[in-house]
Amino acid sequence: MEIRSYADYLRTLDDGALVSMFTYRPDLVTPVPPDIASLAVRSSSAPSLARAVDALNKWQLQVLEVCAILNEPFTEKEVVALILHHKERRFIGKCNNFLFGEWLVKN
Repeated sequence: MEIRSYADYLRTLDDGALVSMFTYRPDLVTPVPPDIASLAVRSSSAPSLARAVDALNKWQLQVLEVCAILNEPFTEKEVVALILHHKERRFIGKCNNFLFGEWLVKN
């Protein structure tokens, strides 16, 4: 199946992945969206993204900034390579897990 939109991507997710997304982004299910297309619109809306970004700590924000400057598609390994010179390595994995797990960055 060719993924042509974010809604198409969300349709490919299993229940566990959706539960994970809703755990980290509770604003996406209040009120419950009527369908996946509505969920895609809500999750990529400016207010929802602003709330998610506001919840980031310094390390997580640095990872997100690196993701913003990389050409797509990029890998987690490329993100780590660009960040390694900034701070301690032990925070990199935690930040990546958070961002990819919190659905701020499409894996």
